Amino acid sequence: MIVLGIDPSYRATGIAVVSWEPTNGRYLPGTEQVQATGVVSAPKRGDSDDEAYRRKHIADACTAWAHTHHVDLVAVEEPCRGLNAATDAMLQRLSATITDRLSADGHEWTLVNNRKRLRALGIHGTDSAALKRAARRSVLTRYGIEVTADEADAIGHALAGVRQWLEAQRPAPEQLRMALGGGRRSKRR
Repeated sequence: MIVLGIDPSYRATGIAVVSWEPTNGRYLPGTEQVQATGVVSAPKRGDSDDEAYRRKHIADACTAWAHTHHVDLVAVEEPCRGLNAATDAMLQRLSATITDRLSADGHEWTLVNNRKRLRALGIHGTDSAALKRAARRSVLTRYGIEVTADEADAIGHALAGVRQWLEAQRPAPEQLRMALGGGRRSKRR
């Protein structure tokens, strides 16, 4: 399976292609390989439709990566909240533009929240600068490659996206109960 991880940002959108072979239909940590990483930036132009232009540029680049690497799944960071209202809204629009474009081109995608990304990279904490350093260090230790913080985050989104996608493929407990039937029943006296 080939997964494209995307860490959307107007300054530097991190992108990573991660591949893995399932073992008995399961993802086993440590069996994945980072195939490619990169950063997409969309410089400000200063005109009235600047944000729309930048969103389109970033979405086009993400879709081009998905086509070039023949990905099976795209894992996109769930937009952050709490920065400030204007930034939150801009990141929501960027994420929506990327996922709309991926959908229009027939790519399956999933949104991944930051907690799952951190867990996938094996890091924790709340200090943003420390988390960025830890993400880069985690990627260097696991895969032996130097990447930017945005690329490291994209790798984390790809890893978390695989896990999330696999969990969604498993039947829910109530589906299993229905498939198995009522089971053995005891007689009431």
